[in-house]
Amino acid sequence: MLALAMAGCGALGSPPPAKPPPLPVASAAFDGRYTGSLQVAGAGVGMNRTDCETTPRLLFEVVDGRFTLPLPRPRLERATPAMAGRPVPSYEVLVAADGTVRGISPRTNTELRGRVEGRRMTGRIGGLLCSYDFTADRG
Repeated sequence: MLALAMAGCGALGSPPPAKPPPLPVASAAFDGRYTGSLQVAGAGVGMNRTDCETTPRLLFEVVDGRFTLPLPRPRLERATPAMAGRPVPSYEVLVAADGTVRGISPRTNTELRGRVEGRRMTGRIGGLLCSYDFTADRG
């Protein structure tokens, strides 16, 4: 009986766990072809920002509020023979009706977050070793 009473006491003071926020719904409102640039925003511990430099040009197309963005390889990775032939991390991205941009790379479990305002999309891509800021305009 005492064990039953004690088990019930712990449950009374604990609020239920919070529900995660709902995933946004993709919107075709921002569909189109985007061109822009990518800049190094940060480098991991022991990395030099120049090691993270990559092809600065971006080109992608949003269709039905979704797009895939392959992340160009950073300089350090391109110069490492053991990395040759490995798949490039790609981000599966969703653009919501409010302009919120969210994506994830299934290969690295890293995020892309951003926003569309008017014809311009801006955001940050988090990688395992390097992070990047991007700006792209819908043409």
